[in-house]
Amino acid sequence: MDQELETKLIRQYEAWGVNSPHPIQKEIITQIIGAENQANDGAVFYKKRIIVLPTGYGKTLCFGVPAPLLEGITLIIFPLRALLFDQEERFKKAGLNPLVLVGGRSKQDNNEIIQCLKSGQSKVLLSTPEMLANQAIIKQLKNLVFSHLVIDEAHVVHQWGNGFRESYSQLAHLWNDLTIGQISAFTATADKAIIASLRSLLGESEIYEYSLSPNKKNLFFQVWKNDRNDYLIRFLLSRQDILPRPTLVFLRNRKGCEFFAQGVHFAEQKANVRFYHAGLSHAEKEHVAHWFKYSKTGILVSTNAYGMGVDHPGIRSVLHWGVPDSMVSYVQETGRAGRDGKPAKAVLIYDPVREKINHEFLPFLDTGACRRRSLLEHFGYTSEEPCNSCDLCCHPSKTNIDPLYSKLVSVVAAENRLHKHWDLAQILSQSKAFRIFDQRDLSKIIAEAMAHSLLNVSKHPLTWNRIYTPRQLNLDKTT
Repeated sequence: MDQELETKLIRQYEAWGVNSPHPIQKEIITQIIGAENQANDGAVFYKKRIIVLPTGYGKTLCFGVPAPLLEGITLIIFPLRALLFDQEERFKKAGLNPLVLVGGRSKQDNNEIIQCLKSGQSKVLLSTPEMLANQAIIKQLKNLVFSHLVIDEAHVVHQWGNGFRESYSQLAHLWNDLTIGQISAFTATADKAIIASLRSLLGESEIYEYSLSPNKKNLFFQVWKNDRNDYLIRFLLSRQDILPRPTLVFLRNRKGCEFFAQGVHFAEQKANVRFYHAGLSHAEKEHVAHWFKYSKTGILVSTNAYGMGVDHPGIRSVLHWGVPDSMVSYVQETGRAGRDGKPAKAVLIYDPVREKINHEFLPFLDTGACRRRSLLEHFGYTSEEPCNSCDLCCHPSKTNIDPLYSKLVSVVAAENRLHKHWDLAQILSQSKAFRIFDQRDLSKIIAEAMAHSLLNVSKHPLTWNRIYTPRQLNLDKTT
């Protein structure tokens, strides 16, 4: 790379607010620039590439920095409009003039954007796969030169391309329909099936593949089995020592998000909680996302609609209520926590009886060894044991019960006496940890503790009333 180009690169790094880019970012940027210039320095450059960088490694920088240094236009395809507009703002802050080509605009608006590209007013075009499946648009773009085609969040090609969004499976035609110098598929997570789909999309000839381990060492993994009641979730959300905030809670459906968020709000009058899902308007999503980004104690209850490409480095914990559809989705979603590199938690609560669980999750859920190791092995990586950052490595000898019931047992044990049912409920209601529950909830919790054999039940010799004493358990002191 010559001195003049090196100087321009340094200026671009500064424009993006980066003083010292990560070596991985520099390597990828060098590949992109080198593929166009084909510098004769012995290095090998590829026209097609698949790049897997975990959340927080700055994928946008990898294709944003070289964009103004390439001869032609950089065309970037995003799966979500919200993500596209978020990236538009980032490009603007870096001093670039990105143009946006999306549906819902008039033919005149689209023509003006294409004229701006032809006149050289911008070298960055942001769009969606549906827009680029429009043959009228493709016909207008044919006379333009695209130095670089970028598919961001490329894992959705495999997840959405067959049925949900057919336009993703048609992206391969762009390579033939338009004048494109090189193509890059970027994603944060990819297993063998996703890599295979991307190789098929790009064509099997000479593909530069760079994959970094999804291992986030600052993330602590915890799994609890639980039936479908929400007592444990509510308990955890009231205990910031167990589940630090801000907290992102993932549920499977929209109604569940709204109902649960409202329940937490009423149970804890001071709870700072909102919900987020695809059914909200764009303005509502923007409002909630902005609130969560700047809230230090916020709880956001969401479907998987939240998070793809969202820049929120300070999330301290992610809680899944139910097993996600795939390990890729799970790693993507837990990756929202701890993007700043500071310690964070990923907690998964599931019902092994009622839930339909993808078989690829079984090693992670049922392993007697390290959870991190089983997760990494799914993606073809290895890890030393123990990792010291999952529940099985840190507490292998602890009784495998959730913290709600272990706290109940410790409260009862602290009294060091026999308890009648109403007496026990009264004691729990006075405990700070159980104040979020009403008497009806407490009675159900006591009944479930009995069902789990966590309380010994006997008859008083004189009154024949049921009495309760705690079972001796090896409990984690943090509960």
